[in-house]
Amino acid sequence: TISGLAFIGAMAMLCFTKAFGVVFLGSPRTDYPDTFFDVGLAIKIPMIIKCLMIAGIGLFPAQVFSVIARISSQFVDIKDYSLEPTLQILGNLSKGFFIFLMIALSLWLLRRFMLNKRNVYRYKTWDCGYQAGNVRMQYTASSYAAPFINIIKPVLDYKEYIEHPARYSALSHTEPFVSRVQPASDYRQSLKKRVADVFPISGSFESHTEDRIETKIIAPVITLIIRFLNLFSWIQSGNIQQYILYGLIFLVAITLWIMGV
Repeated sequence: TISGLAFIGAMAMLCFTKAFGVVFLGSPRTDYPDTFFDVGLAIKIPMIIKCLMIAGIGLFPAQVFSVIARISSQFVDIKDYSLEPTLQILGNLSKGFFIFLMIALSLWLLRRFMLNKRNVYRYKTWDCGYQAGNVRMQYTASSYAAPFINIIKPVLDYKEYIEHPARYSALSHTEPFVSRVQPASDYRQSLKKRVADVFPISGSFESHTEDRIETKIIAPVITLIIRFLNLFSWIQSGNIQQYILYGLIFLVAITLWIMGV
């Protein structure tokens, strides 16, 4: 149905925006060697063709649906099914997509015109005014998907693993005051001793989301199939002579079957 397709489209948009944000809007946590290079045109052309096909399906869904319907009619009888309501809905969606693209293009051109004669600076994605952040403090993919996960959490197997930070002791009020007029190195060492027990030991948090249908139905069935197939794993022994014997047995069996024995 159209509602199902809309839901799938929303999930796909969430997935791709999450992947794009994690890859291109985050800061690297590890220093990788500078050995990366852009791929050649021969590798880009298939991806470009695929992107154009996806864009074509999104911009012209009615035309694509008509082509698919004509192909399907060769195998399935769809004479009793009226395509007009569906084509009308898809046509309206196509108009909406074009309106959205025109608005987005107009806003982009307006922004480009307004910033044409101004200095534009690039800065980190966001920090909410906190200037002491590091690469360990980033908006994660789990945080991005959390609002959507909370909606469909009843049908998912959502698990959280939390390792709480260890308890820490407060500053001792009996500790002597450290004067700022003493050498900077001594002051830093004294200050380090004072705040060493203030900050807790590092903790950790992990969240995993699994599909209950996959974990409760599909995975057990696949496990049973694998166990059944493992009963015949002795056939694949790695012995070439044994494999030749299998072929000989097969030829003898086929010969006897053809002869009607």
